Amino acid sequence: FIYLILLTKIYITNEEIVFVYEHFRHGARSSVYINKYNKDLYNIEWIGDGELTPIGMRMQYLIGVHIRTKYSNIINHNTSSKELLVYSTDVNRTILSAESQLLGMFPPYKGEEMNDYEMKKAYPPNNISEEAQYEINKLGNISIPSKVRAIPINFFNKERKPYLLTEEQECPRTKYIKEENYKKKNVQDFIKKFREKYQDKLMEYFNITDKDIFENYYFLLEITDHFISSYIHKRKNLDFFKDRGINLTEYYKECIEFKNISMYEIETTQKVGIMASSPIYKDILHYMDNIIKANMNKESKKTTKFVMYSGHDYIIVAAQLFLHSVVAIECAYPGFAANQFF
Repeated sequence: FIYLILLTKIYITNEEIVFVYEHFRHGARSSVYINKYNKDLYNIEWIGDGELTPIGMRMQYLIGVHIRTKYSNIINHNTSSKELLVYSTDVNRTILSAESQLLGMFPPYKGEEMNDYEMKKAYPPNNISEEAQYEINKLGNISIPSKVRAIPINFFNKERKPYLLTEEQECPRTKYIKEENYKKKNVQDFIKKFREKYQDKLMEYFNITDKDIFENYYFLLEITDHFISSYIHKRKNLDFFKDRGINLTEYYKECIEFKNISMYEIETTQKVGIMASSPIYKDILHYMDNIIKANMNKESKKTTKFVMYSGHDYIIVAAQLFLHSVVAIECAYPGFAANQFF
């Protein structure tokens, strides 16, 4: 707690920032339930289930540009691989989100060049095609077109699974916590109003006859998430909602409100959030301690200065709930590309 308060004070007094930790949710993606809820007609524009879209890539790229501008004393083309540490969950959309953000942080034409000796050695062991030879001639003394810098991305390993404590596969007890939370009065009141307003129209849209399915939390989670992705990307299936008399803007707000309830009332209550975020803050303090020691010993070039975690909404939510308990920040559902800096 003291470290975080001191860091805030340092930031306000405009002292030089020497370390930054960032975690963020992936950028905008396609619906993760395409094959479950979309007929072939709706699939025309989607890439695949839960894949990062061009909108999501642009979101993350612009965050990278912001980082490059705001933290130029830490992140620049001279930053060594020891000074930057990038983690991602092993999911396409989070990996590509990290890559997109890195492209904003390290723009083209800043990468290293090769000398004559290196150019002679820069050939694969197998025979190369005429097309590859043509590329070699175009490349000249740069290793990758446009001198783009390649940055390694590490996946969450077993030691970092505590970051996923809100997930049932990592902490089975959370399943029962969610089931109890779903019974809370404010949750049930929202579900009742939601059903009264949209149930009949949604049954027609999804071509289902069993009304009881709307009592299933996971069904509601899926269909609201499905609509949010469709709405942000203005997909063709929105016409089917409109044709059934659903006001798209109002329904989108209702879906976001359900997401708020889902994340903060059902999935991750304050106790669960504090538990799940403890490893995150332990890591932040570890890296801060290291940079303090390195600066005192004038060895900062050998120490991590920027840590990036590319993950999902529950990482942001857990951290928000912890901060809410400490400094009473307002919690809100983290949309696509939401991030936090420490």
